[in-house]
Amino acid sequence: MNTRLHFRPRTVRSVAGRAKTLEQFGKNVRDWLHEVRKLTTRDGLAAAVSHRPPRLRDNFPGGRIADAFLAAQVEYLCRHSEIRPPKWTDSPEYVLDEPWFGYSDAPAGLRAILIRDAPAEFKNRNLFTTSEIEWQPKRGRPRKSLEEHREKTRLRQRRWSKINAEVLRVRKSKLKEMLAAGSGVPAGQLDKAYDPKSLAVYRNAEDRASISRRRSRR
Repeated sequence: MNTRLHFRPRTVRSVAGRAKTLEQFGKNVRDWLHEVRKLTTRDGLAAAVSHRPPRLRDNFPGGRIADAFLAAQVEYLCRHSEIRPPKWTDSPEYVLDEPWFGYSDAPAGLRAILIRDAPAEFKNRNLFTTSEIEWQPKRGRPRKSLEEHREKTRLRQRRWSKINAEVLRVRKSKLKEMLAAGSGVPAGQLDKAYDPKSLAVYRNAEDRASISRRRSRR
């Protein structure tokens, strides 16, 4: 069984906390963005980025780039989703001293394009690259987990059971009165004649009692 899907980072803290090298950081970012695509609400995105990730600048070569890139990516997602970026992204510690173009030997033509097209959230941190993902909250009701669906079903069944029991009780009481008055059957014998769990029996009995009363009035 492939368990890799179950261990993708779901927050920026996990992205940084599991990175031991710059290459592993890049893999973690791609895995996290895969989880971001599953989110359907702004609250879900805010929860994934709200906590400051551990700093990587002293952990491996290129750690400063990883810190700046993660902050830029988070701010970009928040801005384009119309939610306020977390406060930790405002820190000047996430700004590089020198420009970064994705790799050191980027040709001049490519650098010019990146300088022109890089989003402001990246440019402000001296990063000249583009976002790894475009994300917008989905319209309609938020997607619910299997546990939420099960709990909703349980509560709905419980409410229906209470309503059904009350309906049966009222119909039983009414039926006793109707049949005792219209057919002369003693009320104490109705429990044996009619099953209290069957709504159809009560409906038929009510109809018979109503017909009996109408005939007696003629």
